[in-house]
Amino acid sequence: MNQIDLKISIIENAFKWIDSALLTFLPLVIIYKLTIPGNLLWSLGTTQTFLSDFVQLRGLSLSQWIMLPLSIWLWNAVLTAMGMYQYSIIVEEEWKNFSLRIILSITVGLVFLFLFLSIFNLLLNTGSPAVQDILISLGTWTSIFFIYRITGTAILRFNRNIWQQEDLLSHALIIGLNERSLAFAEQMNFPIKKYVLIGYVDDDSRYTAMKNHNMPLLCSLAGIEEYISKNRVDMLFIMLPLRGFYDTIAEILKKCKIQGVEARLVNNFFDLPFIQPDRIEENFLDCDFNKKFSLQYDLKRLIDLILSFFGLLLLSPLFALITLAVYIDDGWPVLFVQERVGLNKRMFKMLKFRTMVKGAEQRLAKLEFLNEVQGAAFKLTNDPRVTKLGKSLRKTSLDELPQLVNVFAGTMSLVGPRPLPIRDFERFYKNRHRKRFSVKPGITGLWQVSGRSEVDFEEWMILDLQYIDNWKVCDDFEILFKTVVEVARCRGAK
Repeated sequence: MNQIDLKISIIENAFKWIDSALLTFLPLVIIYKLTIPGNLLWSLGTTQTFLSDFVQLRGLSLSQWIMLPLSIWLWNAVLTAMGMYQYSIIVEEEWKNFSLRIILSITVGLVFLFLFLSIFNLLLNTGSPAVQDILISLGTWTSIFFIYRITGTAILRFNRNIWQQEDLLSHALIIGLNERSLAFAEQMNFPIKKYVLIGYVDDDSRYTAMKNHNMPLLCSLAGIEEYISKNRVDMLFIMLPLRGFYDTIAEILKKCKIQGVEARLVNNFFDLPFIQPDRIEENFLDCDFNKKFSLQYDLKRLIDLILSFFGLLLLSPLFALITLAVYIDDGWPVLFVQERVGLNKRMFKMLKFRTMVKGAEQRLAKLEFLNEVQGAAFKLTNDPRVTKLGKSLRKTSLDELPQLVNVFAGTMSLVGPRPLPIRDFERFYKNRHRKRFSVKPGITGLWQVSGRSEVDFEEWMILDLQYIDNWKVCDDFEILFKTVVEVARCRGAK
């Protein structure tokens, strides 16, 4: 199961678990007279009575305890049949129809529950609570359930609208243009949109022969290495016939491995139809050359969110002081915003406190001949563009603090290879260095805690690749601790 399918499964099951938790109180209300008075939220005495009655459930008989999970199972079965746990319905159905579906599902579910509990009550010959108590309890519970499902769905749809923007979706290439790849292109975003298909890669003769498509031919099979080295590509779907293109496929996979680009090779070697369009990725062999484990990367993202949030909150007074200091020293703007190259060559706006004079980027060309490092990067120890305050901010690395906003937004991570300016990216001369773009860039990394001012460009790239190839969650904590030590020693950028 890939990362997207795992998240869909978690969301679908989360609704089931919460529904079950809410439902637990309903049969207790009907069978055991645990009514929920209308003034429950305002009356402490009533609440105490309710809790007291709930505690007495320890004395229930075995048959009564069996009734409860059966009720939950029946409720989940009814709502499953009504489509209430189907992800595509939850996130895609029009609000009017979805609201009617919730009302109908609750009605049908309660009818089945009433019949089941009535039969159960009759068999046990137990007393029934007053009709008034039942109506109050059902009305309260139904209102809570309806509000919870509407609210939960609204939050989910809001988040989906964010991560399904084209810039956040995976950009995919299809290698090989044939009837099977055209059919796959139509199914690849079913039942939800996961990819942006940017085009095909194949030889021109086959592209011309195939007429039933509207996507561009981006390059030939021989030009795939150059294309993925310069353009954003998150995923390659390789759909060339294995018999006639074995060597070509092997060469493409080798080039993907060098640059850390994820590829999927169709596992249907006999040109049969796709058998599971709802789980389309199961028709492919996943060639993830970074050995990513989705749960570990989800944990990394969770850590980024928590630490960046509390970092922004706790350091807000320091942000205010630095903002005031930069303004007094050299006026507006306080922040330096520059386009950098991120995950899989996505472009994003990186934030820093401004440490150079205004118009510093325009003056870079005149200083190129003073560059002190070989390779794609630019470094000048006594850069005349750096302000007096900027030198102090750089030495203490405080100029990097606004990147916590980038981390919280998801364009960066706390730990990872440093994001490079477009100027440096365009000067890369070894494709194996481009593997550093297969993970999110970070505020700090192995390079920073290994004496960045003394490390040359080639060693810098080696450290980045070492981090990627051997990454574990615990490594990030170690690097973060070492970063704090380096900052305390004022061993930031020169």
